[in-house]
Amino acid sequence: MNEQLTKRKIQAEGTKRRIYETSIYLIKQNGYNNVSIDEICMKCGITKGAFYHHFNSKEDIIVGIGTDMNYDMQDYYENILYEKDNISKILALTKYYFKFISAIGLDISRQLNKIIVDGKHGYFISGDKNIEKILWDSIIAGQKSGEIKKHLSVENITFFIHSLVLGISMDWCANEGDYDIEEKGCKAFCELISIIKA
Repeated sequence: MNEQLTKRKIQAEGTKRRIYETSIYLIKQNGYNNVSIDEICMKCGITKGAFYHHFNSKEDIIVGIGTDMNYDMQDYYENILYEKDNISKILALTKYYFKFISAIGLDISRQLNKIIVDGKHGYFISGDKNIEKILWDSIIAGQKSGEIKKHLSVENITFFIHSLVLGISMDWCANEGDYDIEEKGCKAFCELISIIKA
């Protein structure tokens, strides 16, 4: 009985992953507003009921992308944790974010920004894997090591960095992605770093 449940669970996870990946592919190809749940189901060879068993809406796919981004950034951060000073870690994390936004493209980035502004998904995840917590911890460590000015509050520095990153992402979307977000984002971030660096 347990073996049967395990096989069923593995199959269900496979179906969910297939729906998720197919949805992302279709959205990248055709645009979020031009892809229907019917089209996703047809491409996956599943019923609408199967889609709704795994996702409440097409928006859930976008939330999944945001969640994956947060987890990917956490994994990336853990890989650079022992390699660089704290300012370099924050810069590397910021570069990774802009690279991710560039890779998912304009349309999906717009949808992510809408969800962030809407606020009903708690910025995708919370707790130890939240990007703001990663920034917060790096700033504290940077102040303790003397890399970051101690008279600036951790809360304000985190707010500045977070606002800069989200603001550039939203500006890039508003400007139809007409500039290199990685290049412009990192340049702006380096200017902010020059202000907070001890």
